[in-house]
Amino acid sequence: MSVITKAPIEVETEVGTEVGSSTEINALLPLLLISYMLQFLDKTTLGFAAIMGIRNDTHLVGQQYSWLSSSFYFGYLFACYPASYGFVKFPIGKYLSVTMLLWAIVLSLHAAARNFGSLLTLRILLGIFESVVSPGFSLLTVMYWKRSEHPFIHGVWYAGNGIASFFAGLIGYGINHIEGTIRPWQWLFIIFGITTFLWSLVLLILLPDSPATAKFITQHQREVLQARVQSQQHSKNSGQYESSQVKEALLDPKSWLMSIFIFSTAAPSGALSNFSSVIIQGFGFTTLQTLLVNMPAAVVVVFLGLGGSWLSGRIPRIRCILLAAYLLCALLGVLLIRQLPSSNRIGRLFGIYLFNSTGATFPIILSLVSSNISGYTKKTVVNAIFFIAYCVGSIVGPQTFISTEEPRGYPSAYAFMIFCLGLGVMMAIGLLVLMRRENNRRDREFGFIDPYEVTTREYLVNMYELDEDRTDKEEERTYRYMY
Repeated sequence: MSVITKAPIEVETEVGTEVGSSTEINALLPLLLISYMLQFLDKTTLGFAAIMGIRNDTHLVGQQYSWLSSSFYFGYLFACYPASYGFVKFPIGKYLSVTMLLWAIVLSLHAAARNFGSLLTLRILLGIFESVVSPGFSLLTVMYWKRSEHPFIHGVWYAGNGIASFFAGLIGYGINHIEGTIRPWQWLFIIFGITTFLWSLVLLILLPDSPATAKFITQHQREVLQARVQSQQHSKNSGQYESSQVKEALLDPKSWLMSIFIFSTAAPSGALSNFSSVIIQGFGFTTLQTLLVNMPAAVVVVFLGLGGSWLSGRIPRIRCILLAAYLLCALLGVLLIRQLPSSNRIGRLFGIYLFNSTGATFPIILSLVSSNISGYTKKTVVNAIFFIAYCVGSIVGPQTFISTEEPRGYPSAYAFMIFCLGLGVMMAIGLLVLMRRENNRRDREFGFIDPYEVTTREYLVNMYELDEDRTDKEEERTYRYMY
């Protein structure tokens, strides 16, 4: 339902700033941040449970733990395309809230698992229900914030990963002291599941479906917000699945460069995130020490993620450069873990911390998708391709940790991680070159436009312009990429 009147709407700088900084940031961002914290906690509980006894209690052998790590992403992969269709057909706020409620139930049921088969089923279901979170939050970011704000906004809610990881160590440390018939790893799933269930009810009440239904802004602010966002070539949901936009998404080189990039980071990150506790414990630390020394890795994710996102919003044309730089840091971390002697456990632990810079690339690459893909159907299709690549990487990564190679320090896994990180650097550079060349071509043919100067001008947008759902290819006269 449109709230835009037939009269042109003047999007004044003062009003736009008020809507963006005081209302949205203070009211909507905490909902996204806390939700993403819980999503990450729920997804990574298996890694903490691994050192709390779940492998012995459920009789896991050989590659079964690796398959459990991958199985979450089989569910995620299966649900990627149906989830993208759901974003077009269902109210996004209700859609996200209900799926969170369902995955909370599935997570709690992990505590009742007794064997590999039951855990495998639950991990796949968890992946199906959690598959809507990141693409959904990216779509919400597009609805409420300007393109120049996307990197930092993505960075803020993605910081939930690092914050959750930090507190998970403390919570895990406390839970591991619980004695009784219920094992510590079972308490982990029960506590996190109940917490997520309660939060999903809060989200169901508070998370709006669009600016038009947001209760925390006035009617005038809704009009200004929708006009401001649409004036920057963001698309609106027409409720129609446009086949022409599907074709454009599949033929756009950016779709595939971004997707290969996320594969190249998800594969090593998915591998090490599930095995980092096991690897650190292999350095000679006890279970409780492992939970504690893993916590600084979370600080790295938060600091680099927020720092890189903040820089991306302040310094033009730096996003792809940051992506390459972070992956080079991660590559150095892998080399430290692999090449340093086993006696140098502090140096190898520092390598673990450096490797976590891969996590800081996620909000930046997500912001590239949000800021440089227009057309609602095209955006949902590109998001689906992107997250399919993310899932495939996350599935493949843990499988490179071959159980028979454990005595030799998993050489196949580290060789694969080095290859992937190098590939990611190449994709980041490729994106930079591609978008810069296309911007230069459009500037030559249609005149110079600086996409980073959007906060310094006023927009007059009428209802007919707002009702259009056009792609970044169709709007080549006025659309410039931000990289």
